[in-house]
Amino acid sequence: MPLLRRAALYARRASGSTSAAEKASVVIECPDKLGLVANVAQLVARRGGNITTIDQYLAPAQEPELRRPEATFRDWWRDQHPEWYKNNFLLRVEFSFQSQSWQRVGVREDLENLAAEFGGSSSVRFHEEPLTAAILASKSDHCTAELLYRWKSGELRCRISKVISNHETLRSLAESYKLPFYHLPVRADEKFETEILDHVTHSSDFLVLARYMQILSPQFLNAYRRPIINIHHGLLPAFKGSRPYEQMYRAGVKIIGATAHYVTPELDEGPIIHQEVAPVNHRLSTSELKQVGIGLERSSLVSAVKKHVDNKLVRFGDRVIVFYRDLYSGFVHLSRCSFWSSQRYRSRRSASCCTSSGVGFLAAIAISCMLPESATSLRSLEASDVLASEFQYGSTSGVQSSVLTERRPTCRAPLTSSDLHGREVI
Repeated sequence: MPLLRRAALYARRASGSTSAAEKASVVIECPDKLGLVANVAQLVARRGGNITTIDQYLAPAQEPELRRPEATFRDWWRDQHPEWYKNNFLLRVEFSFQSQSWQRVGVREDLENLAAEFGGSSSVRFHEEPLTAAILASKSDHCTAELLYRWKSGELRCRISKVISNHETLRSLAESYKLPFYHLPVRADEKFETEILDHVTHSSDFLVLARYMQILSPQFLNAYRRPIINIHHGLLPAFKGSRPYEQMYRAGVKIIGATAHYVTPELDEGPIIHQEVAPVNHRLSTSELKQVGIGLERSSLVSAVKKHVDNKLVRFGDRVIVFYRDLYSGFVHLSRCSFWSSQRYRSRRSASCCTSSGVGFLAAIAISCMLPESATSLRSLEASDVLASEFQYGSTSGVQSSVLTERRPTCRAPLTSSDLHGREVI
């Protein structure tokens, strides 16, 4: 029986409704081993869940020669977090599940045990259990105002516990959103960092530096030991330090940008999360460059925070791996897998299929690739739900699919609904 036909049969036999289901996402980091995608899909299907988004990245091991010969803060940070450098297969899955039959504690335990079987770890995030952020800011209010607006409008799926600043400027802004505001002025000693720790240690899962113009010491980072997101007014690694827009003006740049990154002990060299750019020219003054930059800073910081709270970021070595696939509340399920087939001539094959979103469909694809009679090895699997209005198909209960054979590996284009038109149906 063809691969996708077996998957369709498995999906039709699956039962259970996901109309009132909870949503969650899991990121698994482990060595590259056969069967991880299949086992995750099978676990979710066996528990009556439904995978809505799946994405993966096979990262090459970090080459030793890329490490700097001299001792740096980054080497110290590497020693503090060795788990960020040992795994090279990253898998992110969004799924819905029925909490009556699969409680959150069981979801977390099952996925942790599965990841441990493959020598890795898992991070589960439930949509109904948002992270809590604390904001640190100085005089500039544009980033704080943007964060609070997006948070209040529901775009940022997180809680904000408080706003802390070394100036009184933002008190009225914080209080307008009914948030506690704490004024902690900078002093010559380091006691002000201890005060910040007292405020954020038990009331935040991560910090956002919304143009906080003070450098946090390595001792603070080691004591907090949670993610800290900073916005840099420039395209790192260029234009570090103070007065970046004056530096850009003197350099006569043709684009300017903003960089959101995680904070590490080495100043402005943390892993980059998000960057945005805008074209400029010689006619813009320093103040006009600054206005363009302010817009980029607001947008970049919000994008970075949103990716973080949506569990779409993975720290891998000195980089951040970003999973871009979005979760759509649609009805039609599109999936595409790439696998090796041991026929007379070893060839790479890719398959695309369309079905109504159903429990267990992705599990069937992944498991079918591991069956002895299929003689295939799954290399990649992509899936997403799309709105029914964006794709016209014959029957909501039927499956349309196509299989392409390629004599040599080629670059895979992103899957779209147009991929499924004009092809022979299996």
